[in-house]
Amino acid sequence: MAEKTRQQLLDELEEELKKQGIGKTGRKLRSDAGQLRGKYQRSDKPRADAGKPRTDYNKTPIHHKNIFTTFIAAHTNENGDELGRDSNLIFPPQVTNYYRLISVAGRLPYYTSVKRGIHPEAMRWRWWFAEFEAATDKTLWTKRICDWYFIKPEDLGAWTFDEWSWAYYTQIGGHQNRVPERIILSYEEFLKGKYTMPTLDAEGDIIWLRPGGEQ
Repeated sequence: MAEKTRQQLLDELEEELKKQGIGKTGRKLRSDAGQLRGKYQRSDKPRADAGKPRTDYNKTPIHHKNIFTTFIAAHTNENGDELGRDSNLIFPPQVTNYYRLISVAGRLPYYTSVKRGIHPEAMRWRWWFAEFEAATDKTLWTKRICDWYFIKPEDLGAWTFDEWSWAYYTQIGGHQNRVPERIILSYEEFLKGKYTMPTLDAEGDIIWLRPGGEQ
């Protein structure tokens, strides 16, 4: 059987996520898509569902793992994958575009910036949290997730990927944090607005500007 092309792999991923009601960003599709969202709403009130994950990982861990590994394979060539990582080996959440090589008959090939359909770190997040949910002994996955994402064990069920992304972007910013005196993100501080709150565009996606307007 001939190997599938990169575009075939990506098309299959998008179709599979669509069946699950998940948009190109890797999140559940919103019923109010297209309406202006404005500022992210914060609340100091304790959550009624505290301790329970706020994202539905109703597929098996192997399913989410396959989506992640297929995505990586679709962006891999003889020199390795073409996806950038920061100094913590995390796919930067604010990098929402990538460069695609365009080939047109009679013209020299060129690269163009294209909005990334599915963010690889969101896909890894869904895979690892699905593993955590399915595990009988959650110790291993608790440590792996907390160490990788710089979050507290007691906050595992609180963060959504978008909330974590903003906290990571504003507080760590991709700088080397895998050191003894590392920054650990706090969901309580996020809720209180100590990390500021992101502004959302009409599609409900974060506008990646730090306080003061700089990227």
